[in-house]
Amino acid sequence: MEYKITIMTDKDEKDIDQFLNNITNASLYHTTKYKALLVGVLSSANSKYIVARDSSGNVCGLLPCFIKKSMDQGSIMNSLPYYGSHGDLITSPELNPEQLLCCRQQIMKLFLQICHEENIRTATIITTGLSNTNDFLESYFELNNIEFITVRRVGQITTLPDTSDEFDDGEAIMNMCHQKSRNMIRKGYKSNYEIEIDNSPASFQTLLQLHTESMLLIGGIPKQNCFFDFILNNYKPNIDYNIYTAKSDGEIVASLLLLYFKNTVEYFVPATRSDHKKNQPMSAVIHTALTEAMRNNYKKWSWGGTPVGHKNLHRFKSRFGADDHFYCSYTLVFDNSIKNETSETLLKSFPDFYSYPFHELNGKKKNDI
Repeated sequence: MEYKITIMTDKDEKDIDQFLNNITNASLYHTTKYKALLVGVLSSANSKYIVARDSSGNVCGLLPCFIKKSMDQGSIMNSLPYYGSHGDLITSPELNPEQLLCCRQQIMKLFLQICHEENIRTATIITTGLSNTNDFLESYFELNNIEFITVRRVGQITTLPDTSDEFDDGEAIMNMCHQKSRNMIRKGYKSNYEIEIDNSPASFQTLLQLHTESMLLIGGIPKQNCFFDFILNNYKPNIDYNIYTAKSDGEIVASLLLLYFKNTVEYFVPATRSDHKKNQPMSAVIHTALTEAMRNNYKKWSWGGTPVGHKNLHRFKSRFGADDHFYCSYTLVFDNSIKNETSETLLKSFPDFYSYPFHELNGKKKNDI
């Protein structure tokens, strides 16, 4: 059983978007719009989206990838790069088990061919947990004698209540939250913040500032200005995104960027001014956004991945009704010498990409995890 397996071109975009709209295991990370965002944000990276079509010419499979070439460290490939992104191999639910296996195998055959032709040192696939590809991928790598490292991760998703009550004042969301979260939400509201959507250019600039300050404070890597500019200039407000804000005397003190795709809300960039955190403006913002998402018939609120060891963050999300769902990061190793690099070198050579699990590096620094 043969499928036509090609690298995506601009001519494929309309068919791919239609394919994504018709399947349940797609995420916004697979969309052509998110691809354009990554092209705009990633420096000197090349996209390699692998597309499968059936005998009728219909798209029936997709594996999104980007390649990053470094002057001194060679090349790596991700599905997908940029922190918080997922890739994964997704296929049509109309394929029977035999067809599904053939389609997946042929997509992966081209994936490995690209790795060989591009002299890829490592290739990382980050699954979504929605498409049940983990067993297939692990079996495929083992059968093809490919060395790979598996990092199991936890994502958190809140299933939103079903309601037809457009006048619900947030009680349904309150009822699914932990008592301590309810208290935090009430404190946020009682602090008399003005909670509203503000998608203005000034709001984007404030979000960038608060986000950068928050990430640097914890030693994280903030998203660049170009990321926020791309959202502002290319995504549609109220359809593709919203920025929920808490304001004090007209000044934004907490800001939350949400992205929307089909029936899912993605909790993407939260940031709160440090001198207001004790008053819980973000809890009030989240409750308002959850309530309005429920009213607008969204079914899922995805909090994204939670790093291992961040117990407070995991608890915070779980107390807003989030359940754990597990996904994997698979790093295929084609050049073992990469193990001798330090995390500092790899971060410098491959910014915004996953190169190799830092805790597995022979050259890791003392504080690498």
